[in-house]
Amino acid sequence: MKAGCDLLVSIYLSFLWALSLSCAAAAHTYGTPSAFPGAESSSISSASSSSWNKTKTLLHMTALTNHPVPPYLARVQCWALSAGFTVYPTVGHALALGAVDNATYVVLPPRGAEGWHRPPHPMFFVLLSGVAQVYVPNAGGGDDRGEGATDSSGTDGFGSDGDYGYDHGRGLQQQQHQEQRQSQHRQPPPDDEGWTTLAITPGSPHQILIAADTDARAKGHLTFYPGDGETVALQIPFRDTAVPPHMVVHEGPCRGDE
Repeated sequence: MKAGCDLLVSIYLSFLWALSLSCAAAAHTYGTPSAFPGAESSSISSASSSSWNKTKTLLHMTALTNHPVPPYLARVQCWALSAGFTVYPTVGHALALGAVDNATYVVLPPRGAEGWHRPPHPMFFVLLSGVAQVYVPNAGGGDDRGEGATDSSGTDGFGSDGDYGYDHGRGLQQQQHQEQRQSQHRQPPPDDEGWTTLAITPGSPHQILIAADTDARAKGHLTFYPGDGETVALQIPFRDTAVPPHMVVHEGPCRGDE
């Protein structure tokens, strides 16, 4: 029982540490909310200083979504979450990330690879340790050429329980077949203009990622785990599949200096 409690405490502290790193890299201050159309008030109900009321600090976060027109490819955008930071009761600032459900702790194997896959539902993906490389096809690029993977119809890499990696509900034989298919996927070159590539490491601007490219009319994206050790992450689905209120800062991933 103690070991289980220690693990939960460790996961919680790791998530707070990851969020603090991402916030340090991606939190930015704007003028009053009216200067940023569509901005909403933070849902955190804590007292703010008069100087804090004059500005609104927003969290930037890289998001994977889908183009609204055929062929509905996945795309990468930089979002600013509408809920601003507020003064924390003790020290620092806090931000409400919105309603979430059923967080999952995921361990990915060394040098692992996933085929074409889509999130089973929109979620936060939080990298705690290791490294992940995400490849999102550009129009007329990797998706059209079919490089890097065999179309898995959105099933490889996500199990019925929503996990990255393996589907724990399948039999051993089916799981081994999935592993064999994944081992055949070729990783696109990092300078291939047919792809938008996200290199995700602890402390990077993409350490906390919104994965919402769920449109079944597209293949999704590719993910590789090239490290020599395991990669550990959290999956945190949004309640009722509702993504947090946000504004699109620009197309492409957040750089950390917006």
